[in-house]
Amino acid sequence: MKGIKILAIKGDKRQQAVISRLREKYDVYDVCFDKLPETGGFDVLIMPMLSADGDFAALFDKLKAGGTIFGGRVSETLADTARSRGFSCIDYYKDETLKIKNALPTAEGTLMAVMEVYEGCIRDSKVLVTGFGACARQIARVFSSLGSKICIAARSEAARAHAEMSGYTSVDIPQTGDIIGKADIVINTVPAPIIGEREIKRSCSSTIFAEVASPPYGINKEMIKKYKKILLELPALPARYAPKTSGKFIADTIDKTIRQKFSQREEDKIE
Repeated sequence: MKGIKILAIKGDKRQQAVISRLREKYDVYDVCFDKLPETGGFDVLIMPMLSADGDFAALFDKLKAGGTIFGGRVSETLADTARSRGFSCIDYYKDETLKIKNALPTAEGTLMAVMEVYEGCIRDSKVLVTGFGACARQIARVFSSLGSKICIAARSEAARAHAEMSGYTSVDIPQTGDIIGKADIVINTVPAPIIGEREIKRSCSSTIFAEVASPPYGINKEMIKKYKKILLELPALPARYAPKTSGKFIADTIDKTIRQKFSQREEDKIE
């Protein structure tokens, strides 16, 4: 859309891909946090995926009144600060469509990470996946396509039925400890503590654990250390293994929101 000025903060390869994609449609000015432009008047501020709060007052000063801020994993503190100054603050990481799209690079990244340490053939492996959301479904599909035998642990009866109709076996989460001893690879996608001492103690000595979930995570790291297990901590997999594709997905999510927001503004002006 013409006339929309975007200030984008530089970041990793994924953020670079976001900027490159949006530059095809908008006037994008990209800068580092410590080298902001002297002028302001930007309609939109795009920040990278955030890992901590900070003082963003200097950035906010570059926005027009009523401007829009995009960021990933935006904290409530940052969102409240932005809103108190009259800005819209949108966490693109919460977009359901983006979550579904990001599930595939997450699954491929999980496979790559596991293959670097697993000493057997993926084709012959027994894989336990906890949860059956978007990421878990893609992880199960990717490993299954290479010949792995998949078991899904999920609380929801509907999710377990879905898993079985997809050709996998399934168990309820509380039964994980009863069957974990058969698993070569355990991949957690549930952001809640579900794999503790009982489960880890009962796993095989060679079992590989992979943590894909976001905080507060699902695998007890202290118990992993106690029983000397291998744990792969796999945050931000799309950024690590498919930054170009992941950046495209984020850019398209931002573009969709910008178009909706500014189209509504134009309609309001006409009325």
